[in-house]
Amino acid sequence: MAREPILKTWKLFIGGAFPRTESGRTMILWGGDDRVIAHCCQGSRKDLRNTVEVARKALPGWWARDAYNRSQILYRIAEMAEGRTAELVDAIRSVPEAGTERAPTAATARKEVACGIDRLVAFAGWCDKFPQVIGSR
Repeated sequence: MAREPILKTWKLFIGGAFPRTESGRTMILWGGDDRVIAHCCQGSRKDLRNTVEVARKALPGWWARDAYNRSQILYRIAEMAEGRTAELVDAIRSVPEAGTERAPTAATARKEVACGIDRLVAFAGWCDKFPQVIGSR
């Protein structure tokens, strides 16, 4: 008999921490071939409220950063994603495409990761351009 893998239960990401949901509920994410792909925390209203409160508190700090610093942060995220491309491709390939029961091909997954990284780089490049183009902060 084949051993079943022990799957990680993905937690919420709130304020730089990974808390479990307040309710303790989880949900199972099923693949197209009726196998369990992952266990995820099922957030409650309180979890959502806490997330919004933390995001609102963080917004003034982000807003106070100059455009160059915001650009550096977004570019660093792109660098980190580039370094973890193989892991991101594997994660995308583990989930069937919407409306189908088949996983994306490796080429499709690599293209999706590359597009995401390219968008982060583009947003990083535009951080200090918007005030000049739009005329506001």
